[in-house]
Amino acid sequence: MRSEWRHKNAALFGAALWLSGVVAPARAASILDQPDLDSPAINETVLSRMTTSLSRHLKAGSNAPTLVASSPRALDLVSSSIPALMTLAQRDVVAARFQVGIGATVEVYGRIPACVLALGRPGWSLGMASARSIDVGARQGWTVETINILSKVEPLLASSRIEYRGGARALDRVQNGEDDIAFVIVYDDTLDPVTRAFLKDGSLSPIPLFGASHVLEASKLGLRYQSGQITVPVAHSWWRKTRFETICTTLGVAANPAADARIVETAVASLTSGPLDEAMASFEKLWEKVQPEYDAAIEKLSSAFSDLADTPELKDIATNLGFGAPQKKPGLVRAE
Repeated sequence: MRSEWRHKNAALFGAALWLSGVVAPARAASILDQPDLDSPAINETVLSRMTTSLSRHLKAGSNAPTLVASSPRALDLVSSSIPALMTLAQRDVVAARFQVGIGATVEVYGRIPACVLALGRPGWSLGMASARSIDVGARQGWTVETINILSKVEPLLASSRIEYRGGARALDRVQNGEDDIAFVIVYDDTLDPVTRAFLKDGSLSPIPLFGASHVLEASKLGLRYQSGQITVPVAHSWWRKTRFETICTTLGVAANPAADARIVETAVASLTSGPLDEAMASFEKLWEKVQPEYDAAIEKLSSAFSDLADTPELKDIATNLGFGAPQKKPGLVRAE
């Protein structure tokens, strides 16, 4: 009953946006910038950057939909009857909602890794009795939804006291011993600056909570997870990193099936081009501008060195060093 009320509310909110012109068919993509006050403060920065990148790629398209800031609440808008909305969404959460009939009108495309990182104090031993409390992130974030799903395959998650702070507050409480574990979702193997700082100075360490057995148990329940790795910094080292095994889902573009297929195609294509591709594209564009000047400079430099190489002094030095043919000296005996 509550989910039905929430779904109707979302549809009404979407209709109001449409009528007010916020979501009216536009000539450029835009972001529905209504931040959730309960949303986490750290790993959402990665999602925000991805959303901004999507918006930039879609600006060239006509009738582009509005990109809703990524959050589970946004799925209610995307699954409503208005196809002018898109969002970034975790595939595990969409699948879980689909099982109960909430997300049946949402399609997800793209497979950006979204992996669970459990953080605890260095030297803290994991055990059923030792995890008094765990922080699963803000109530309206992706982390809490994922941990709720994984509690079906990990009893520790169901037996501990649950906190909903998320962000730097959660990490600080774990560091101080007020909570035992804080969970963060790492997207595209990119740690947010706050989490990285806690790991680099040794305040927190990754906890090996999830493994292949959890993936197997999840598959038996129809939950789509896979084993994965996260790159984490080594404590007290400014450059060393290591790989940490965990459980992962994927992040993709969630769209209404009635959305413009060309726009969805553009969004998915932009997700599949990683940072390296974008960097190479930027370099190629820059190279096109500077190549003529570079070629002219190289030609001038080559010509200058060529003239210098012909001077007798340099030729003598080269000969003494064993380079080039020795210069033929005039004979001391005059030919008769």
